[in-house]
Amino acid sequence: MEFKDLLPIVGVALGWGLSELGGFIKFRATKARSVKQAIATLYKLNFDMLQVKLAQEYYKNNSSDLEDWERGRNRSFEKYLNLPEAAIVKVNESITLISQEYPLLAFRLDGAISQYMFIKNRNLNSFVDDKKVYMKMLTGFEVSQLGAQHIVEKIIFSLAFKVDLILWINLKLDMRKYKKGIKQGDLIHSSQVFSTK
Repeated sequence: MEFKDLLPIVGVALGWGLSELGGFIKFRATKARSVKQAIATLYKLNFDMLQVKLAQEYYKNNSSDLEDWERGRNRSFEKYLNLPEAAIVKVNESITLISQEYPLLAFRLDGAISQYMFIKNRNLNSFVDDKKVYMKMLTGFEVSQLGAQHIVEKIIFSLAFKVDLILWINLKLDMRKYKKGIKQGDLIHSSQVFSTK
């Protein structure tokens, strides 16, 4: 058998290999595009979490009355995280999409968002008469709130790094810009409490 007899077989094998490679590249690009959409949804949620904390600090800075603090805490959640059903569905779809490729990250993300929503739905009005108890409860809630926001943001950056380095850089720069605008003394971003290794 001569080499020219093998050329059709080599051509078919090469064509098949290139077709498979093209299909794989197209699949990865589609998957990356989907994960980027999930990142955008989660980044919006993260920003809303930061807006809630910013509003809560505003209420605490402008009043020393615990009832005002609690009213402001609840109002902050209502204003910035009163998500319509479509937004909740979109967040859940994003978590499901991420779980297909990164199940552990999706599990941690779901846990952090559930923890945050638990805090959002809790009212401390019954504790405002006892300052010591209220402050202890509020501190616990705020640490949990910041912890959940920290996990969500960390997972967003981890996903962005895995999918698109340019996106990761843009998100990092955007968050750095946001953190520079935080008023001295306000506890708004999780990096003020937790290590950002």
